[in-house]
Amino acid sequence: LFRSHRLLVERCFDMKVNDCDPLVTRGLALLKLSKLLVASLSGDSLMTWMGTEFAQIDPVDMPRQANGFSDHVSRIKYELADNEELKFSQMEAFEASVNRAASDGKWLAQKEHKILVQSEEDKVLAYTRGSSLFVINLHPTNSYTDYKIEVPVGFCKSKKL
Repeated sequence: LFRSHRLLVERCFDMKVNDCDPLVTRGLALLKLSKLLVASLSGDSLMTWMGTEFAQIDPVDMPRQANGFSDHVSRIKYELADNEELKFSQMEAFEASVNRAASDGKWLAQKEHKILVQSEEDKVLAYTRGSSLFVINLHPTNSYTDYKIEVPVGFCKSKKL
């Protein structure tokens, strides 16, 4: 999450849907991967802080003595997610989709996951949790179209991969 924040914080004004800044694209991709990994590998619950569901970049600091009890930095900018011309609305939709998939796949009800591939060289992680198969490519430049993954016998009898 820290790396995605570093990529996005300087470019938060280039977050229009039609802007194609490669660092914004990479930052949002890393944030999406982080959210998916946390949602699919976490324990039996998942917590998000206000604003993180749509990738608010600005830090949030609740009023306290150290900041002079200022509420200026505690403001969540929900209007960012409501503006469909900005990529923040897409991040909010992604978060909703992950939450729906987690609910449908009952990820949080399944205590364990099974690692199928963990390749440091390829930067690929594949695992199952519940009735879901996750294949995550963390390589910054390589895409794989024919990557071999041995799926457990009987895993997807009724599901199409």
